[in-house]
Amino acid sequence: ALPISKDHTELVLESVLDVLSGVLKDREQPRSVIAASELLGLLCSNLGCLSKIPEEILSAVLEEFVRSTHAPTRTQLAKLLRLVHTDQVAKQMLHGCLQGEQLSLSEEQQSMVLQEIFDARTLAGQAVGQRLAQAIDGEEKRPVEPSQAKDALTLQADALAAALDKCFLKKRPNLPRVLVLGRLARALSRSLEQATERCKIVLGETTLERLSQLGQRVTPVLLPVAQAICDDPHLASQELFDFVVAFEPMGYLDIAEYAEKLKPYIRRRQKEDERKLDQVQLICVEARERLEDARDELFSAGYYLADHDEALPEIRRSVAKAGLDVTLLSLPSAEKEQKKATETEQAQSRKAHREQEEVAKAEQEEEEQVERTILYTTLFDPVLMQPEERSLPVVYEVGAARGEAEVVLIWLPGNEEGAELWRPALEQLVSGDGRCQLRVMATSLPEGCSAWHSWTDEATVARGMEYYEMSDMPTDEAIAKAAQDPAANVSFGRPTYEDLRRVEEIEAHCKQLMNLVSAEVRASATTSSKAVKVIVGGFSQG
Repeated sequence: ALPISKDHTELVLESVLDVLSGVLKDREQPRSVIAASELLGLLCSNLGCLSKIPEEILSAVLEEFVRSTHAPTRTQLAKLLRLVHTDQVAKQMLHGCLQGEQLSLSEEQQSMVLQEIFDARTLAGQAVGQRLAQAIDGEEKRPVEPSQAKDALTLQADALAAALDKCFLKKRPNLPRVLVLGRLARALSRSLEQATERCKIVLGETTLERLSQLGQRVTPVLLPVAQAICDDPHLASQELFDFVVAFEPMGYLDIAEYAEKLKPYIRRRQKEDERKLDQVQLICVEARERLEDARDELFSAGYYLADHDEALPEIRRSVAKAGLDVTLLSLPSAEKEQKKATETEQAQSRKAHREQEEVAKAEQEEEEQVERTILYTTLFDPVLMQPEERSLPVVYEVGAARGEAEVVLIWLPGNEEGAELWRPALEQLVSGDGRCQLRVMATSLPEGCSAWHSWTDEATVARGMEYYEMSDMPTDEAIAKAAQDPAANVSFGRPTYEDLRRVEEIEAHCKQLMNLVSAEVRASATTSSKAVKVIVGGFSQG
């Protein structure tokens, strides 16, 4: 997490300080205080932000150190205070807190607190230990120069090179290409070059100082930052590495970061079910006590354990005498990576498409809601209605003449029906009626229209009618009472946007139908005192 913390130092420091403040006085859970103070020390020592610790936090830490009776907590807090004392700005704040009124310590008590933090009996030992740790850290970051004599390092590198040649290099049909990294990489590169002629060796180094006597088949490369590997002509070559050997990489370089960026340039098995070729992509040799940390680093970079490979015992024996251990790691097959990349691309495409649909749907719903409000408000307002002078066109008339009929039947065919389809049935109806004077008119669609509305006949019928039967209480008695007066106890829901659009479409048609009915009623009223009955029939009567 430290590379991320470097980009957001102030935010991460603030969060860690909040955690420490929250648990500092928790005497029932001292482990939380130990963990929070250790985290703060780790963060500040790596990011160099000791001077940014607020004075009130230092005062609270010092107060807890004075008042706590839990030995491990006091030890960890003393360790944090010693770290703070190494920074000049934080040191002054610490001494100010020690002399402040909040603790109200006498000079003798202040001296005792300082003595406990910086115990005189161990202070020199601590200084020596710090210098020793710095020397070890510096030693780890320097590459080991191979010696011309057959010393322990050379013998160790020779044994490992022989094991690699036997287990991996001789089994390759083509000339393999190997990348060697780590503190002891120079010695191993020279031993590999001397042990076999069946490989090309690329030595990745953090410095090219004193680089000599490695052999003609060893290509030294100054390692760029991990993010720039893709631009390096040797590391990002079209000729893939057959495998990578990391020889004591911990403390020398960030093996996880480099291993992750090198993945596209290492050969891997093509098929997932391949069990013989290209089973190992990275060989890590490290001190036994550090091997687990190295393995975890490589797991985080996307590598998988391959210790089941038959080469592991041979390589492990070659480094065992030096107190080292080895782990083998592999990468997913090209088939699996391609499948993963395809699935990721498809998932991203589906997500983008879904987001576009959601945005479009939301915009459409918003527009429809505005239009629905306007239609619901204005569609049935008589003041806002447009007048309609025309009547529905009549295709043919059958039966009594206008003004002489007692019953008028207006036939409205469906969207996809022709009026002539019903002429035989309507003529038969008129000829067989002997009880009253019947007049039948078959209409057609209004001029310029191809349908009554944009719904099909099938969709129109399928929607049906939706209404709610109301009652005072959800009991059988209340329901039975409401059923006696159904007209007063029925409720229709608000029409949907689609419903209102269809009503808007048929508004002019309905007015033309009303004009046709009105004309028939007026004609009948001039010739007879008895009101004519008007019946609307046909598929589109609803």
